[in-house]
Amino acid sequence: MKFEITDQQVFRTAHFTIEGEDGMVYLISMAENEFDEDWNITDENHNYIEDENICSELINICEAELNK
Repeated sequence: MKFEITDQQVFRTAHFTIEGEDGMVYLISMAENEFDEDWNITDENHNYIEDENICSELINICEAELNK
């Protein structure tokens, strides 16, 4: 019997820990899906970060690392 791959999708999951100069620790995770990327950003106590400026900056740092 012969087999042939006819379709393939590969998705990444990444986890980052980033410490700010103020000592705050952020836990960032990214999960790709077929449409987009889902980002989850919390502090070290697993409280969600809602500040859009901080989230945007952290995502930019992570994306730069992923694109190396």
